Amino acid sequence: MDEERKQYAVVPFDTFERYLGPRYENVPGVEYILENGTLLYFMEEAPGVYESADHTVTGEPASPKLYVPIYEGDEMQPSAFAEVGPREQFAAITDFGVTIGLAGVNQRKEPGYVLDNGLVLLDSERDSQGNYKAGAGMDGMFLQTGRVFEPIRYGDGEIIAFLEKQPERTRAKDLDAASADCILKAQERYEAKHTEKPPSLRAQLRKVQKARPLPVDHSHPEKER
Repeated sequence: MDEERKQYAVVPFDTFERYLGPRYENVPGVEYILENGTLLYFMEEAPGVYESADHTVTGEPASPKLYVPIYEGDEMQPSAFAEVGPREQFAAITDFGVTIGLAGVNQRKEPGYVLDNGLVLLDSERDSQGNYKAGAGMDGMFLQTGRVFEPIRYGDGEIIAFLEKQPERTRAKDLDAASADCILKAQERYEAKHTEKPPSLRAQLRKVQKARPLPVDHSHPEKER
């Protein structure tokens, strides 16, 4: 992700009970608590990614989101967490590498990912922002779906999961580039059309006459010589 993520400091483990007070027993399984009251749980389908609860430590409703840890000095204990995006847009990786082509003919393994929703992402199919264009299909043949997924990376840059981008997928940069290309092609067609020398009237008349020969007048027969 290129945009700046929101970051929140972690509440130390040894202050959990004091921080929560009588609510401590009501949050079993919580791995981390953030300074804004967010409760984080470990995600088995994507080790390295954490999801928040549907409520805060005070019991207020909250939309579940995804977070990744930030380590500073201590590689075992994160100092903060960065917000990635909505939980509902999450997609786990079920296979590293995509099998394409027909079995026994041209089947091969291509660099990419298979997601838990059945879609495939190829390293060769990415946009200018580094996001993956999802494909769907069967028997080793895939078609573009128009859906785009952004990689969620661990601290060392390893891709550990994906987040589906919202429908504003066409970025302004890509849109401007496409618009500029259309304008350029229109100008080229205009110039090509107007630089050609138009045929003269005589040439146009000769062309019409060849296509439609004048009728022969038989009302005045030729005189015998």
